Order: sequence, then structure tokens, then C-alpha cells
Amino acid sequence: MAAASMVDFLADTIKCLSPQKVSLSCTEKDIRISGEKNTELYISIGRSAMFNKFLGSVKLRASDFTKILRECTLFCDIDFSVEDGKARLFVDDGSGCELFMDCPLEETDPINPPAFTPQTVFDLNTQMLKDIHTEEACTVEFLLENTFLRITTTGEIKTVAEQKVTEGFLKRETTQKIFIISSEAFLAVTSICRLLPTRVLMAVEKHLCAFYFYFKDATVILYSQGNLV
Repeated sequence: MAAASMVDFLADTIKCLSPQKVSLSCTEKDIRISGEKNTELYISIGRSAMFNKFLGSVKLRASDFTKILRECTLFCDIDFSVEDGKARLFVDDGSGCELFMDCPLEETDPINPPAFTPQTVFDLNTQMLKDIHTEEACTVEFLLENTFLRITTTGEIKTVAEQKVTEGFLKRETTQKIFIISSEAFLAVTSICRLLPTRVLMAVEKHLCAFYFYFKDATVILYSQGNLV
């Protein structure tokens, strides 16, 4: 994925969750972004795909940060300054004038996803997830059987989708379980699926599930609280 495309990808991924604030950690190895709104979002992008000279961790308003991302060509064009408490961008508008944008930031702790030991891990059919109707849904149930996965939305309009998972289980400790998450969390899942990941995994433990979205140069993780019954 080209560097300019990675900037658009980052803005699109943040929009899938629309958190109030995002945290950004730039290390020698990768760039990490996290945000929270009903679910927890974590994005990891290798520095070979998206680079910035800044090393450290800051927190910004998500709406301000995405506006800057939409205007910049390369991520390295953004200047993150903890000392000044701002992220800045200068953009040539093509007529010899520079457009200046900035947004406030504050230093924060490095981003580390929560400790997670799933009982079950399996592949999900991306197209099936995109086709599930979530409007007016209250909750979404995942029924895990030996040979299939059934996803059911509850509410005024009920949707049922099934996929065979006989070969899709990567880890399994029990033969059957139902995991229930909110429709808001599942809407974020389907939104990220529309960004065309190459692979999607779901991992489940007692009160938490994680959706792993794999892209060419990035990994996106959504953590959602729920109930295993």
C-alpha cells in the first residue's frame, strides 16, 4: 500500500469507530493508534509503510486528527510537538500559498493492547460480515458449533447468517458456545470489513472478544465486551 494511501486508510479506519479522542504512539518499529467508543480500536502500521520522525506517545481529538490526515499527502508531513502541545501541518494549496492546520495534543502513555487469552479463535467470512443487516439491531449473537458459525442480529429486523468453520478453527476449547455483543460494536466490525482486509479472525474468551483485521501493511484489532453463554 502506497504511503499516501496509508494516510487515507488510517483516516478511514478511525472513522469506522468515530472515537472522541485517539492516542498515537510512534516507535522505532511501528506506528500505533488507539481509540475507544463502545469498543476499543487498535491500529498498527509498520514504519516502512508510514513514517514520521516523531518518537513518543500523544493524545489528540479524533475529529481534528482526521481533518489533518485528509489534508496531508504523507504522514511525515505532520509535525507532532509535545513541547508546544500541538500537531501541525503546512499544505501547499497549488497557488503558491500554504494552508496551515493544527490541533492540540497532550503527552500520554505508550499504547499496549490489553492482555488477552482467547479460548476460541477462528476465521470469519468477510463478505458475509459485510452483508449482515445491522439497522435497528439491538445485539448480535455468535453461535459457535462444531461445523458452523451462525450470526444472528436481534431487534425489529432479524438477520441470520451462517458459515462453515470446520477447517476455520485455529483454537477451540469447547464444542459449542454463544457470544453476544452490542450492535454498535458489530457495526464497527462491518465498517472495517468494507476497507477490504485480506483476512479477519475472531477470538473469544469469557467476557471479551477480539476481531483481527489483516491488511497488507497494517493490522487492526477491535476489542468488544460481551457475554459468553
